[in-house]
Amino acid sequence: MGRAFSEHEKEQIRARLIEISKEEFEKTPFQLVKVEFIAKQVGISKGAFYNFYPSKESLFLDVLIAVEAEIQRDILSRLTSHRLLREQLIDILYSTMILFEKSHIFKSFSDRQIQTSLLEKASQAQKSQMLLADQQMLSMLLRDDSDLKVSRDVALDMMRSVFFIAPYKDQLESNFEVFMKHYITSIIEGIIKEDATAFRPEEGV
Repeated sequence: MGRAFSEHEKEQIRARLIEISKEEFEKTPFQLVKVEFIAKQVGISKGAFYNFYPSKESLFLDVLIAVEAEIQRDILSRLTSHRLLREQLIDILYSTMILFEKSHIFKSFSDRQIQTSLLEKASQAQKSQMLLADQQMLSMLLRDDSDLKVSRDVALDMMRSVFFIAPYKDQLESNFEVFMKHYITSIIEGIIKEDATAFRPEEGV
């Protein structure tokens, strides 16, 4: 039996697991990533790995959550480039979708078979984080209901629907990027008033 890790060591190992796994999932198809390889890179045994995560799927979901948080921080850091809320939201949603599309991690999650397997093994906390992440950011940007042509709930659901399309992109007749640009534009123009001013970080969350 291996020695027990201190709480500080556990935190360091968990952070390292996510860091190494992010690199591995980004360059290797999900099915080919091996727990043994990740554990060895981190400096722990395969058995010790399961003290931190019950499965490769559970680790992948934490990596996915971490990558999405990084993307959101990047988005929030460049919110000042637009005058109108419509322009801002179109840019944010489109840029995010293109980043997702180019990321091997998000491509894996977009595979319906892999997604089903992942969600079956996801903890309740992971499911909650994934469901709330996009909604929280978008809700922050929609700071004033008077900017909306529809109810806030409808506006949020319509914007979040953008992220549900990627798994079905092979069924599109048109180019994915062209389709997404028009789809996102039509949604935003349908829910946001023409004169609504863009969100500014200094206004507060």
